[in-house]
Amino acid sequence: MTPQARPLTRWPDCSNWDSPAGPAIQQAAVDGDPHSFELPRALRHDSGHRFDFSFSGLKTAALNLTKRLRAEGRNLEDPQLRADLAASFQQAVVDVLVGKTIDAALHFGVRQVCICGGVSANAALRASAQARCNELGLPLYIPPFALCTDNAAMIGAAAFHRWQAQPELGRDLTVDVVANLPLTSDELTPVLN
Repeated sequence: MTPQARPLTRWPDCSNWDSPAGPAIQQAAVDGDPHSFELPRALRHDSGHRFDFSFSGLKTAALNLTKRLRAEGRNLEDPQLRADLAASFQQAVVDVLVGKTIDAALHFGVRQVCICGGVSANAALRASAQARCNELGLPLYIPPFALCTDNAAMIGAAAFHRWQAQPELGRDLTVDVVANLPLTSDELTPVLN
């Protein structure tokens, strides 16, 4: 999983969810009905974006839903309503993440699937991914909960230890911002010189 999975850790409305909201959403979702509210699953049927993730529509739909519920006089602090909102939101994210991951695995003929990063601590994501991988006979690897940390934190920790081992790397930390930084090393050379 990648940063595209972050919607499981953020709720697009300030409804007293902790930030990041992932653990609170997961906890509330346990008692909720994931079919209570119909939320979009973006880019599911668009072959041009077969392996792309976009959750902006989901976050907008969730924000509009909470605004509509408030306008209807619904109490967003009601435990059952919060549980249903959380379960519906979580299920929409899980459906897209697992669906596209499995589609990519099948398309590219991979022999195993790995889900990692902070979002991999989500129980619904783990269960859904495990069920789909079991159906297909694909081994699924997910780190233990204690190792399911934010990728940025892992990168920062790795950089810190590398800098401690090679302090000369930190002498010139000037960085030029390149909005469309290339992904291949051949293309990077001119940018870094």
